[in-house]
Amino acid sequence: MSEVLFSDIVVPMDHAAFPGHFPGQPVLPGVVLLDFVVLAVEKQIARAVAGVSVAKFHRPVLPGDQLAIELTPDASGVKFLIRHAEGKVADGKLAWADAA
Repeated sequence: MSEVLFSDIVVPMDHAAFPGHFPGQPVLPGVVLLDFVVLAVEKQIARAVAGVSVAKFHRPVLPGDQLAIELTPDASGVKFLIRHAEGKVADGKLAWADAA
């Protein structure tokens, strides 16, 4: 399983997380980015995720940012990479719910 799958996302300007994170300087929380990845996995691979093995966040995501998610599944989970035109946003690995 070395296939790389792609998913594109435009972060809505009015996403519900922005007003409280942070007022006057909105930044998308990392947990929302991870949710985008899980949704992409469910759509592209149709497997359940048990949790986050590792995640690193490299740059903030702002309202209206366009993101590309790359997914590389393997036997134990799926590696992810989130990119923005300005570079890497986040990367890491999620574990499969049914992995042995």
